[in-house]
Amino acid sequence: MGITVTEKQVEEELAQIKKSSFPTPGAYKKFLEESGFTQEDVNDRVELQTLVTAIQEQVNGEAPAPSEAEISAYYEEKGSAVHRKREPRRPPDHQQRQSEGRSGEERA
Repeated sequence: MGITVTEKQVEEELAQIKKSSFPTPGAYKKFLEESGFTQEDVNDRVELQTLVTAIQEQVNGEAPAPSEAEISAYYEEKGSAVHRKREPRRPPDHQQRQSEGRSGEERA
């Protein structure tokens, strides 16, 4: 695949994460202390997530869009199963009898 992530990309992604998840620098520092993560641990995780995202984007970009015929065939095969009406489930007879018996009981 030949996908790489630069240090700058990791820094930019981390900055975005900090901005969206931590209202203050102190909140981020508290997160590090409470989680036991080091800054290196966080950088490694952000690098990994950035690589995963890049791979997903490449794979999705390479996948051809389905044709109208393929979409129609899919819904003919599976769509009818999705849209079938299901009968409401009834409790087994013994549960139904128990609930009917309780309706006449007084509660203390």
